[in-house]
Amino acid sequence: MPLTKLNSASVIERLPVGSVLQTVQIRNNGAGILNANATLADTGVSLSITPSSTSNKILITANFTGTSTNGNSAGGTLYALYRNGATNVFSGGVNGDGMLEYNSNASAYNHSVSQLSYLDSPSSTSATTYGIYIKRIGSGTASLQRDWGGVTMIAMEIKG
Repeated sequence: MPLTKLNSASVIERLPVGSVLQTVQIRNNGAGILNANATLADTGVSLSITPSSTSNKILITANFTGTSTNGNSAGGTLYALYRNGATNVFSGGVNGDGMLEYNSNASAYNHSVSQLSYLDSPSSTSATTYGIYIKRIGSGTASLQRDWGGVTMIAMEIKG
C-alpha cells in the first residue's frame, strides 16, 4: 500500500525531475529463509510499485540481517535484487550476480546487518515487483533472517 502517492497529472507535470512521486514500504517478519544451494533462490521478501510513467525510476532500499555458516571452506551469502521474479537488476558481487557478504573463516558463523540500494529504470507503467534472492558461496549455508529484526524494503518512484 502506498504511503504517499501523487495522482493528479497536472501536479506531477509541474514537479521537477528527481521528485519523489510515491513511496511503498514493507516490513517482513517471520522465520528466517535458509538456502544451502549455490543457485539464487527467492526469499519471498518483496514489494510491488506501479510507476506512473515509463521515464520514471524506482529507488529500492532494503535493510536486513543475513547469516552464513561455512563447512570446509570460506564463503558467504550473495544477495540479489530481482524485478518481477525474472530480471536480476542488482549488479556486482560474484559474476555480477549481486552483493556478497563474505566469511573468510572456514569454520565460523557470520552474522551481518546489510543494506542494499539500487536505482532501477523499469520503463513500465505496470505493477513492478522487487524481491530479494540469496545463494550460498562456498560449502555452508546462507540465510536471510526475518526473525532477527525483520526485513524492511522501501520503493520510491522518482520522476524522470
